[in-house]
Amino acid sequence: MSAVSTSPTEGVPDNSPFDTIKHTREDGSEFWSARDLMKLMGYGAWREFKVPIERAMKSASNQSVDVTSNFVVSPKITVTKPAEDFQLSRFAAYLVAMNGDPNKSEVAAAQAYFAIQTRFAEKVQQEVLETVNDTPRVTPNTAISVYEIGTLFSESLDEFTRVITADRRLAAAVRGTRWSGSVELLGERNTA
Repeated sequence: MSAVSTSPTEGVPDNSPFDTIKHTREDGSEFWSARDLMKLMGYGAWREFKVPIERAMKSASNQSVDVTSNFVVSPKITVTKPAEDFQLSRFAAYLVAMNGDPNKSEVAAAQAYFAIQTRFAEKVQQEVLETVNDTPRVTPNTAISVYEIGTLFSESLDEFTRVITADRRLAAAVRGTRWSGSVELLGERNTA
């Protein structure tokens, strides 16, 4: 198994608690610990959080997405016994958030965070493809790695800020939660 950095991606400020629990492997791929995500989504017990995880796994399976590579089994070692955990890819964490309890404001914040991140990644990928589309080896169907998206994300924080503040529906979904300050700070930065 490759070494793992527990700090957020270099060059990206910690504007969200979801960024602070994000891990990055040596190959540049990102993941979230399901147990860490559970706490931020307002779940107190693993057995309760297993419900959205299992639904997310079923959703991934129904989309013919490789479940084992997106929901990597990763037991945590505790004082008494090993505890079940998963290393969730961005897509898996997004699915878990979408399958969370809609009555929890923390789940709404997770949904907004992963929706914003997904929208930004899609936009960056599209811009990269448009920029390099003149090269014959690159087509609109060419996949771009998470590492490349992360690098572009780091280089384009101002654009990211503009995207977040421009989409008032996503920003409004976060308002009223304990993470609303992040969106408001980004909005202030964007107007400065």
